[in-house]
Amino acid sequence: MLAIVAIPTSQALGTSWLSTASTTIDDGQAPSNANKTSGDTLFNNGESIAFGNKNHVFTIGSSKSTTVGAVDLNGQNIGSGNYRLVVTGNTVTIGSIFNSKSSGLRTGIDITGGTCRFNGSRGLAVNGKPAPSEVNNYTGLGNIWLKGAAILEVNPAMLKGLPGTIALTGEIKFGGAAAELKVGAGDIRITGKIVTGGGDAGRIQIQEGNTTTILLDVGAHGSSLNAINFAGPSTLVVKGNIYAKNIDFAGKGGTLNLAAGKSITGAVSSTGGPAGTLRFSGGNTVTGAITNLASVEFVGLGSVGLLKNSAATTFTIGHADAVVTAAGHMTGDVAFSKAGTLI
Repeated sequence: MLAIVAIPTSQALGTSWLSTASTTIDDGQAPSNANKTSGDTLFNNGESIAFGNKNHVFTIGSSKSTTVGAVDLNGQNIGSGNYRLVVTGNTVTIGSIFNSKSSGLRTGIDITGGTCRFNGSRGLAVNGKPAPSEVNNYTGLGNIWLKGAAILEVNPAMLKGLPGTIALTGEIKFGGAAAELKVGAGDIRITGKIVTGGGDAGRIQIQEGNTTTILLDVGAHGSSLNAINFAGPSTLVVKGNIYAKNIDFAGKGGTLNLAAGKSITGAVSSTGGPAGTLRFSGGNTVTGAITNLASVEFVGLGSVGLLKNSAATTFTIGHADAVVTAAGHMTGDVAFSKAGTLI
């Protein structure tokens, strides 16, 4: 028998307070605009939820599309490896995930099937304080685990057509070969690790109008992502090493800025026609072939090693102390905007 939870007076109308062990959305409809649940609440499609129990697991397993207005972690904190929001069904759209109190950033999402679409929200509090100016939209989110062919879509620009920033602060783990993170138009900062569950798995798709900044490594030695794909003109800034079997600009354009001292373990290409800019900041290495790019730029101090054949419309040496070593064939025009060295 279902029990409709009493919402504390501190919670706004339209927020379900999750206080028992679990809540599961199934395919029952009561009425047509609500999703019947087991556990402690009757969740109306489109309303918000707030966690009142550190062990609560909210599972969305309906085969129908489901919308959650917002998720308030409410200061709840659980151990590493536990996930309190589980998506197993069709398409789930979440307006925002945030933390109204001082802890609880470990809470995460476990996506085992279907698509979870996160659209962000402006003006949310972070740890009880206004969001930092550089992060207008903040998830307050912990670990994300993408299993099987699960998809997570993150869309900063979806809220009223306004640009914003979404920060993904926890670990992102790909547990399936076809698991995918899609980042939409707007700004995204990924401050946690991006890993696989063992072996090669997962892919990242960067959509038109997106700027994504990744602060740590992407993948690891022996556990690479299957692909990083550009779906339109966009910018990817990576401040760690990249372990990906292939980075593909797919004839769509886009720019990849690699931080100084970091490497790409894998190949870089553009299927569908020459496109894309690969920009090195100095002290970099690429272990795989570079194929069919529009531009490769060397803009920083230090050596850059191209360990396999490299082909681009133009290679530009743009720093006087850049030293480029091409171990394989280099195919394309070479321009010196600064007096660097090509070996």
